[in-house]
Amino acid sequence: MTDPINWSMPCFDGEFIVDDKKYGEVAHAIYEEIIEDTSTDTCRGVCSLFDMIDWANKNNVPYSTNSTQDRCMFGKTTNKITIGCYDYTINLTKEPIIVNNSKCHGKIDYHAHEISIADDDCYSEQSKEQTLWHEIVHGIIRYRNIDYGKVDEETFVDELATGLYLLCKSNGLLPGQNITKDK
Repeated sequence: MTDPINWSMPCFDGEFIVDDKKYGEVAHAIYEEIIEDTSTDTCRGVCSLFDMIDWANKNNVPYSTNSTQDRCMFGKTTNKITIGCYDYTINLTKEPIIVNNSKCHGKIDYHAHEISIADDDCYSEQSKEQTLWHEIVHGIIRYRNIDYGKVDEETFVDELATGLYLLCKSNGLLPGQNITKDK
């Protein structure tokens, strides 16, 4: 028995790989379901891995990926993210997350450098990823020392943009960026 031949599609943030037998189904999905409005006659590099993974999961299509940033937030490739000069561990937890006596979807611990995300079956992967970004923004605001009650809107936006850019650059999340980090 031989291994199946793999077919890969370059995405702007990595490579989506399926068994060659699924090529037609994937190609159809790319043109008909994922790419809605493109002026190019090719799909290469215009889809994101997130779009491809989301489609594959909904359609029960086995796949693998090679990410240009060597990480997927919940693709289990890594459980760390760098905010400023601090590496935060990302933990999915079944335990309730309580902040200020309220149940939350996530929280960031600035001292332990940990981000906890509720791994509740009623939360979709997109909800968990949005919660992660919510906690990351808290981390950026803290790291950049932004006091949004005392700064004008332009200063706030500039500091947040600088923090987001630094986050993306430090974690290999910029388009076309390929960095190697110890795991």
